Amino acid sequence: MIEGNRKYVNCLYCYNKVDQISLEEVNMLAEQPNTVVISCNLKLNFDGLLEKIWEMLDLVRVYTKKPHQSPDFGDPIVLTNDRNGCSVKSVCEQIHRDLPK
Repeated sequence: MIEGNRKYVNCLYCYNKVDQISLEEVNMLAEQPNTVVISCNLKLNFDGLLEKIWEMLDLVRVYTKKPHQSPDFGDPIVLTNDRNGCSVKSVCEQIHRDLPK
């Protein structure tokens, strides 16, 4: 039964310790849908895990820029289609509610 107040999200399977199994087994796991293989011990594929998380959550980074200044790459605004969408208007609303006007 699905309740109206619940939201179901996709599952991401993250397999650790892939440095302890054969390359064939790693390849077999990596080919599965919604799967990432990593090794915390050897610090392998952390970037791939982070990229897959952002992809599955449908997140987008937006970097703002003041006039006559360089963009601020240190503090992005993070948007998702689930909350107000990924549009210029939604970015403006997150900065200040009157800015879209």
